Amino acid sequence: MRGFRFTIILIIISFLFSSCLSRTEFMDEVSNKVYGFEVSLLSDDRDISDLVEEVKRYIPGSSRHREHNVVVNLHLYRTDKCSECYYYTYTYDNDVFNIYIYGDYPLGIQYGIYAILEMLGYRFLSPYKGHYPNGIVVSEFEKQLEKDISKVFTPSMGIRGLHLHTLHPIEALYDVWLGSDTNNAFRIVDWLIKIRGNYIQWVALKDILKDERYFEWKIKTQKIIEYAHKRGVKVGINCLVFAASSLQNGYVVEEKSDLVFLKELDFDFFNLSFGEFIGTDPSRFISKVQAIVKDLKDVKPSISVTGTIHVGNFDNLWVEHNGEKMLYYFLIKYVEDVIPFVHTVMYFNLIEPSVGAYNHKTFKEHREFLIDYLSKEKKVVYKPESAYWVAFDNSVPLYLPVYLRSRYLDIELMNSKCISDLCKRNSGHVIFTSGWEWGYHQTDYLSTRISYRLSRSLKEEISNMFAPLGDHSEKIAAIVYELSEMQAEFLIGKRLAPYYAGVDAWVELGHKSGIIGQPDRIMVEEVNTLLGERREAFKKNVIENLKLFSEEMKALYERLQGIKKDIKNEFIDEVVDGIEIDYFRSVFVYNVYAAVFFKDTKYLSIAEDALDVASNIVSKRHGRLFYPNRDLILFPNENPTIYKFGYLKQPDQLCLFKRDLIKAKNVLNNGSEKVPSCIE
Repeated sequence: MRGFRFTIILIIISFLFSSCLSRTEFMDEVSNKVYGFEVSLLSDDRDISDLVEEVKRYIPGSSRHREHNVVVNLHLYRTDKCSECYYYTYTYDNDVFNIYIYGDYPLGIQYGIYAILEMLGYRFLSPYKGHYPNGIVVSEFEKQLEKDISKVFTPSMGIRGLHLHTLHPIEALYDVWLGSDTNNAFRIVDWLIKIRGNYIQWVALKDILKDERYFEWKIKTQKIIEYAHKRGVKVGINCLVFAASSLQNGYVVEEKSDLVFLKELDFDFFNLSFGEFIGTDPSRFISKVQAIVKDLKDVKPSISVTGTIHVGNFDNLWVEHNGEKMLYYFLIKYVEDVIPFVHTVMYFNLIEPSVGAYNHKTFKEHREFLIDYLSKEKKVVYKPESAYWVAFDNSVPLYLPVYLRSRYLDIELMNSKCISDLCKRNSGHVIFTSGWEWGYHQTDYLSTRISYRLSRSLKEEISNMFAPLGDHSEKIAAIVYELSEMQAEFLIGKRLAPYYAGVDAWVELGHKSGIIGQPDRIMVEEVNTLLGERREAFKKNVIENLKLFSEEMKALYERLQGIKKDIKNEFIDEVVDGIEIDYFRSVFVYNVYAAVFFKDTKYLSIAEDALDVASNIVSKRHGRLFYPNRDLILFPNENPTIYKFGYLKQPDQLCLFKRDLIKAKNVLNNGSEKVPSCIE
């Protein structure tokens, strides 16, 4: 057998044991001790050996030999028993584990490798950095192995992956769309597999209409697609239909000639979007989309076509067709050979209120459509969000584990309705991602993993995510879980979402014109226009709940202070910064609104103090970002989106904090200080 050896040698803690000890004696000795270890990947299958070279490229380690006392040999074998599945057996002899992983090629084998590495204490939390253990407790490792030995792991959904929203100036814009360097794009593909995904797509922008730019883009894109296919990942491209709906710089498909690039690029999926806020006649919509599907199949017969069912409860988006009244996005069900991608926004889920997001009280129509397709075993994919950006979450900035909770609830619902093997193969979960810093990588990590297999409660999933990250990981996991529930209670249940979020000039313009994206709120300068019952209702439902929210956040914040000085893990450090920014955001918002409501400047002083502390937290966090090209996401730059800056520019300056503070000062002092737009 020809061996292909992949060695990761980690620090050895404690002394070597004599090889003459019996297994029982050895396990007794090592039961509570940490040891260094070496991992090797071994196979006599040439295809698998090529795959191993890609796997080890993104697992930091050294092939230089150092003293070690535990060897973990992963023997890799191909099986055709099931799709994207794996199982393992193992033997243990003194200081050597021989683990035999059986998986389908290529994804099942890779999932099996990463599952074992996770048992060793690896955590693949970000595309750009992971947690790699200093050693293992041998008895604990064997206990984990024993728990799932010979158990066959198979996916609960056929499509699992990421929609990289490159219409926004996020990491993925620079990684998969711009320039010629492919290293970070390859890292994203690699990360997707580590978190049990099998599909990735991104949004096309119209800058490729220029020939010189197109050729640069084509070369890079082909390299990314080829790499993804080598690793077993399918790739999609998202384009817009109907030019009037192109509110950003997306690539619009109108004619067959707009699809010519597909002849040169081996995309597996073509995802159609139909814009926001602008509807169309049902017959025109259906005929137009049918014509595009025909053109797609003519240009590339093998391509799968998907269509996004967006949100937007506005009168002009409701249509009647075949005696049924519906949002025009749902007309996609009348077009043959199109797989619906059911989209919802922000941290709202399919079950609970959506607090007026896009004018929806709930996403009832989207839930019913999705469940109907699942019950009929028809192909359908759910596409919720892990960040909305713009002015809502990581742009403030906020740390929002309520996203973890909502994505968990959605997947739990889908699993409960999708029992048969056919339904599982035909279903999918593709998370719409818009930036990974400030903990938002956690949502993509957890959501994609549990769309492969949900086997724990949310509390246990969060605990498992943080488990190897240091002495206080269990306490941090408990706080994060409590925070997710607290945010659900106040932001969703008590409808504080619009106040906790920010408001930039575009959001404000929508507020004035009735075009609502993120949930709408009473603006700071409008508070004193409230009279009588409306004023009392605002006091009870907003002011008092904002105060209560900040008080409950304070309790979490104070629990954190007792342990944070001992935290040395960079992922836990990010969580600490996130919880602290959440607390001071809650203090800030309550006091800004209280100042205006009660017409008392003492509240403004407290808000200003909270802003000062928040500024220090942001400065610290933005000096420790995981993205290697930090300047691109922090500062102004030329790019093909409508946003000429990185997505963290506004939070870096806390513009969305300062905007409301200036408004409050102007109201109380009858001032005229210029309010920043926070969109430049």
